[in-house]
Amino acid sequence: MENYYGVLGEQVDVRDWLVTDDINIPRTPKGTNSYLLNGATQYNQVEAGKYSCTVHGAMGAYSDLTGYKFSLEERTEIWQEAINRGANPSKGWYINLAVKLVADWVNEHLEKKVSYYRLDVGSFDFLAVMRLGYSPIVGYNGSQLLSLDRGDGIINDTEFSERLYGHCNRVTYSIGDEYDLLIDNYPYKHLNIYRVPTRNWKKLVENNVFFKSSYIYLLK
Repeated sequence: MENYYGVLGEQVDVRDWLVTDDINIPRTPKGTNSYLLNGATQYNQVEAGKYSCTVHGAMGAYSDLTGYKFSLEERTEIWQEAINRGANPSKGWYINLAVKLVADWVNEHLEKKVSYYRLDVGSFDFLAVMRLGYSPIVGYNGSQLLSLDRGDGIINDTEFSERLYGHCNRVTYSIGDEYDLLIDNYPYKHLNIYRVPTRNWKKLVENNVFFKSSYIYLLK
């Protein structure tokens, strides 16, 4: 997909464990998980690499979970390791590989170790983990039409025919059940935080706007 950048496309590995009823998902530690109550971490991905949204989406999810703030030096180091592992510095990478890389890095360097799991976007588990305080890492196919739609801070539509690029963000629970919050990896208009109607997730996946899979970290 030559016209895509940021996320090269959706890729799932059979070793990316899917959340099932056998996996106990505890509520996240108090005070580290809610954008409205505590302030989700928002990194500027361009500081470390223009096309580094995959690793910044993953680092943001870890920060939301643990409260740890990655320095610019650490973010640059992690993006360089992504390049070493095959990321294209002029186009981007795959979300599942970035999630694994950030888990590998924090488990080697930081006190709070994590494992990671995959969830189907729009599923009951996807919505439930957000309401337990997690920030699923998501990807979507961006377009000029999508950018226009979210100009008021809300992604209202569920179908956009144009496809220009792939991007990685994370999404978290907003107070009330009507909207969830899509958090970008750098501040911009509306702080680059957009509301997505909770009822729209399945349609957004069906219409190939959002990718089918999302990822969360769990503390070990």
